[in-house]
Amino acid sequence: MEHRPRRRLRVPRVTVDPSALRASRELRWLVMGNVVSGLGTQAALVALPYQVYIQTRSALLTGLLAPSNSGRSSRWRCSAGRSRTGWTAAGCC
Repeated sequence: MEHRPRRRLRVPRVTVDPSALRASRELRWLVMGNVVSGLGTQAALVALPYQVYIQTRSALLTGLLAPSNSGRSSRWRCSAGRSRTGWTAAGCC
């Protein structure tokens, strides 16, 4: 059986063009606000279950937080797919 040399996959290089951020002060503020908001959301997703477990020592109560945390994000995703003409392709619910 003949062995063929392996072909390497070529991954295209993706570069980010930050010229729009340099040109627009408002865009910089918007992007930084999104970053701070995302960090706060991630911290809350970790801190709240941790706090419940530390205060109650109950895995059951900590586990009951999972549906409430996922519910907030799924409601947002569903409303984000809404347009003035009805549901768009991004609408999931």
